[in-house]
Amino acid sequence: DPRVGWTGRVIDAHETVGVRGAEVRVERPSFAGIEVLASTEANDAGRFELRCDSAKRGDRLVVSSRLYSTLQRDLPHFGEVEIALVLRRRALLDRFVAWARRRGPPFDASLEPTPGQVARTAHRDSNMGAWAQAVERVGFGPGVVDEAAEEEVDRLAPQLAGQGGRGKR
Repeated sequence: DPRVGWTGRVIDAHETVGVRGAEVRVERPSFAGIEVLASTEANDAGRFELRCDSAKRGDRLVVSSRLYSTLQRDLPHFGEVEIALVLRRRALLDRFVAWARRRGPPFDASLEPTPGQVARTAHRDSNMGAWAQAVERVGFGPGVVDEAAEEEVDRLAPQLAGQGGRGKR
């Protein structure tokens, strides 16, 4: 019954190709923790079907994949949906550029601030320099950027007033 579930496709936000193996689930947060009400995995083309007849207001749609940032949103209305995920590598670099622009001069001096530029500019702040070097190594390096690699870099991120290094995604 299409009135109690979703069908759709999980795609790469930039390449628009299907994300094979992405987990699509309905979660209900509570004081006791998170209850998974329904879960499915996207096929080779990124297509999925998810049925959940117990969904209610306040439940969340959560989509995760090893190489992609986890997406959490309020549940959409039942029916066909397309879910775009961003590679963790891209999300890491996007957060870096956003930080540099919010921080302002001298960190946003170029059109697109680079980790190397921030590391050189932050010569007096070894923590900021270490974070910029980690962004450069992980963001532009040959390795896989999975959740552990992303968290390693995010732990080094400088804090802005009232906000953690990573902020809300």
